[in-house]
Amino acid sequence: MLPVYIGIDVGTQGTKAIAYHPSSRTTEDGSDVVMTGTILARASKGYDVLPTTVDGRAEQDPADWVDAVRHVLKEIVSGLSLAPHADDIVSEKYILSGIGISGQQHGMVLLDRNFKPLPPAKLWCDVEASEESEWIRSTMDASQTDPEAQQWSHVLPGFTSPKVLWSIRNEPDIWNRVRWCVLPHDYINLVLRGAHDDCPPPNISPTTDRGDASGSGLFDTKNGQYNERLISIIDPSGRYEKSIPKILNPLDICGYLSLQWMHKIGLLRKEEKTGLLIPISVGSGDNMCSALGVGCVQPGMAVMSLGTSGTIFGVSHSPPSSEVAPFADATGRFLPLVCIMSCTAVLNSVLESFFNGKENVEIL
Repeated sequence: MLPVYIGIDVGTQGTKAIAYHPSSRTTEDGSDVVMTGTILARASKGYDVLPTTVDGRAEQDPADWVDAVRHVLKEIVSGLSLAPHADDIVSEKYILSGIGISGQQHGMVLLDRNFKPLPPAKLWCDVEASEESEWIRSTMDASQTDPEAQQWSHVLPGFTSPKVLWSIRNEPDIWNRVRWCVLPHDYINLVLRGAHDDCPPPNISPTTDRGDASGSGLFDTKNGQYNERLISIIDPSGRYEKSIPKILNPLDICGYLSLQWMHKIGLLRKEEKTGLLIPISVGSGDNMCSALGVGCVQPGMAVMSLGTSGTIFGVSHSPPSSEVAPFADATGRFLPLVCIMSCTAVLNSVLESFFNGKENVEIL
């Protein structure tokens, strides 16, 4: 059998997936093993930000993410005739052996006790929480005893924690129903594990990783844990503290693909009730997974990404200084990052206004 791993990126403009078959080769002198592999299939499905007349608001319906994930998984499973187990399978058959989720950072997904989203998810580009962001920065900076620990100056409106404070102040009825506050990739992991199934697994709870946790604005990269004082300042009631997901290590498995999802995407026929356990990795934020995807895993490397936002980031063995966003990466190291909120949208607007679209510029 041939193992296949599916990587899924739940982004702002759509969800993309690839199916990857790993392999390896030995160097000519026999001194090392080099990992190689083949991308066997790709799939994607787009969606939009919800329409609004409110300045600074950018929201999406998490149901659109779930539908897109189902679509791309089903397309890849069908296209490659993937199977979930090795029974009566010839050696050349592709077997789905694992799934990993990358997600847009910073989004706030508020869930009730049944893991159902309450309001639409506020995205990284939602800046309604500008006042709350300023309040968090000034409050934390004023009480800081360690002059080097200035990472809270980077808790910008796009981060998750100011959004939570905004919700507490502006939507108290919704906040009082919140049981979990998770990030987009955490939510998709939950759903794939069966949180919305007819019979959800017992004792299921959200998880996250260091990378996405550091984008929430709560993760203290120096100490490697959530800052309990900041959490209690934002919500003295304790609800926020109880709602945040457990942080797993980079190589941990957060759970397994549920039986109901195996049926949804065509891995099992309706009459089939069993299959091998298909692990779901802890996953991470999109920037962290981008670094992995291009091989940026050692200090001295850097990546520039020009998309909806523009970012440049590298890898460090030690927590970044206060001059850049102090993120953790997906390997156990750190990911110093600089970002601008709007990147290619500005260029596209210029091209549309003056050249009637980018296609005409390419022709010129």
